[in-house]
Amino acid sequence: MQAIFAGVRHGDRSLPIPASQQKEIRQKQTRIAKLKSELEPYRRRTESHRFVSIDDQLSPENTSPRLEVLQTRAGFGANPAGTDPGAKDDPGSPTRSPNLSGGKYSWWKNEPGKPLVAWKPGQTGDYRLWLSWGCGYESHSTDVRYVLDRDGNPQTTDDWQEVAQVDQQRFADGTKPARRAALWSGFHDAGIVTLEPQNALLLVGGKHGTAVTADLILWESVTLSPSDQSLPKPAFRKPVQPTHNVERISPVETRFVRFTVHATNSSAPCLDELEIFSGGQNVALASAGAKATCSSALPGYPIHKLEHINDGKYGNSRSWISHENGGGWIQIELPQTTTIDRIEWGRDREGRYSDRVPVDYVIEVSETGTDWQTIAGSSDRLPLTLPADTLQAASTTYHFDHLPAKEAQAGKQLLAELKQQQGDLKRLQKSDIVYAGKFMPPGPTHRLYRGEPLAKREQVPPNAPEIFTDLKLSTTAPENERRKRLAEWIASPENPLTARVIVNRLWQFHFGKGLVTTPSDFGAGGVPPTHPELLDWLAQELIAHDWSLKHIHRLILNSATYQQSGQPNPRALKVDAASQLWWRFPPRRLEAEPIRDSILAVTGVLDLKMGGPGFSAFEVEAENVRHYHPKKNYGPADWRRMIYMTKVRMEQDSVFGLFDCPDAATSVAKRSRSTTPLQALNLFNSRFLLQQADLFAQRLEREHPGDQRAQVKRAFELCYSRPPTESELSDSVQFIQAEKLPAFCRALLNSNELLFIQ
Repeated sequence: MQAIFAGVRHGDRSLPIPASQQKEIRQKQTRIAKLKSELEPYRRRTESHRFVSIDDQLSPENTSPRLEVLQTRAGFGANPAGTDPGAKDDPGSPTRSPNLSGGKYSWWKNEPGKPLVAWKPGQTGDYRLWLSWGCGYESHSTDVRYVLDRDGNPQTTDDWQEVAQVDQQRFADGTKPARRAALWSGFHDAGIVTLEPQNALLLVGGKHGTAVTADLILWESVTLSPSDQSLPKPAFRKPVQPTHNVERISPVETRFVRFTVHATNSSAPCLDELEIFSGGQNVALASAGAKATCSSALPGYPIHKLEHINDGKYGNSRSWISHENGGGWIQIELPQTTTIDRIEWGRDREGRYSDRVPVDYVIEVSETGTDWQTIAGSSDRLPLTLPADTLQAASTTYHFDHLPAKEAQAGKQLLAELKQQQGDLKRLQKSDIVYAGKFMPPGPTHRLYRGEPLAKREQVPPNAPEIFTDLKLSTTAPENERRKRLAEWIASPENPLTARVIVNRLWQFHFGKGLVTTPSDFGAGGVPPTHPELLDWLAQELIAHDWSLKHIHRLILNSATYQQSGQPNPRALKVDAASQLWWRFPPRRLEAEPIRDSILAVTGVLDLKMGGPGFSAFEVEAENVRHYHPKKNYGPADWRRMIYMTKVRMEQDSVFGLFDCPDAATSVAKRSRSTTPLQALNLFNSRFLLQQADLFAQRLEREHPGDQRAQVKRAFELCYSRPPTESELSDSVQFIQAEKLPAFCRALLNSNELLFIQ
């Protein structure tokens, strides 16, 4: 039924912050802005640092121009899961980079003095070299060498320049791992090297150890200023953000700016706006004469067009999407050559979508549209998937060690106050959270063309399916009126559907199956009723007696059909073996709940208390997740009716779970019913039933001490509601004398006459 009910909005909601607290928040925000301004001279501009990274996994087939595998790999090491140092999800620290290795490293059999792999950055200039490897095993070499090969030919050694010698059993900081595992080393600062395009970095086997490893190598562009002294880790930028990214660049004259995407976090790339700034002016706007072109655009979607890339409007509904899965480029041609100093872009500035985000990209400029120069990109950004605490650790952008002592001390004091103010602001902005729901008036409902939420068609009024009824509600009908009309139709005397379903369920509960054997499907896909006139008569009886369920219960239980014997009739079996025509009461096994409750009632320990907390059939072990173990010992707290037993999804009670209990994760119209050897064996040998057999024997001994014949008669009355025959009495007494009373009680509690309705 469409648009019958009003919507309910719920979720974590913050309580309002008091006015006095809001004033203090504004004061803190003003002070933080002032401190950041004063700290600007001390800020290390990580945006200007560029990285060239080459991973050892880049070219398994040895086809990449940046990586040459000189000797056949012996294998790969995989970092273990977890957040420990060197593990796959190691988040890093203020002095250690997070694990950027991809979780895997290469290894070779160690051959002393022999080059194993060559990294070829193909760059010119001064770069700080960051090395990483696989560590954690005693077999790794303790003295491998990293050599800068000036001519790029590993066969000639006279131009080799050693840049580092490392112990690959240890982390990059020199500490020894606490466990034996395939760990990532972290980054080792090998100092600053001057590169030429033909240079290669060689990994050369050491004199000790049987294995040599290799992993990610970074070259970080530097300026050889005093601020480029040794650092604890590479100065990466924060990860790409779906909402807004700023690329700060050295001023450059250009007319063409191209944004090329090589990979995204999912599907084809999307940008809602590409802004190019000259000073404070966005010169990329179409209204300023800039022209946009692209490699491709997604067809058929009016909200994702090329023209949206520079229209000055933000959000997914005004964006460009490439028609290439995971890649593509967008280009802005400025009206004339212009000096630009900043580029800003985002996937969705409104913050509603975080898919299709470019994570591997380059931004290039050209004055002619043919000769391109890279000015920014993703090579110096942390991975998008790193956790928030990693970002905080990675975004330390102030340092003072290169300054005079007095100036450095002043800067450190400003930074300490900034951190304190930011902490105070975070505490002030944190309000109490409540999980609250708010009933909202129902909004308009529309037919959606082909299910597309943005392709709304005509409004659909609140109503029921036309084949059933017309509720005669207007589109502005309030919620209470909608609910009232729906309830009136469901319980209307002119609506036989509700009553027929209810009385069929009652019949099913008493006989094991309904007059309609598909209780949730009375339509053409279900099974027709065996006695349609009886079903309609019972439905009318329910309506005529003010929907009294007790009246229908009495009718069924006092009927001759219910009171029939379950004895088979050979002639009837030939005609109707399944007893569809109700010529006898259909025998069936009890469900799990009445079996358990009957056993407890017979032994005299059933707790009939109504309501209150339930009981559990499991012992709960609380770890990262809750583990449920079947109980092995039972007491009075477990002897309540089974309806009060707490249900655990995907877990079954160890004793009665085999008796076709439905899983708590699903709902069923009727239970399946099976008879298996496991049911009998599990019930006969379970600790629960052995305990109940002893309690049954104790009850019989209390009521008739020493009188075995009286005990047998009482046991038959409690279990079968009848006295024993003379032969049953005689055989039972002999059994008790031979096997004792608990064994006799155990046999009765497992008998078919107790477990089946005849």
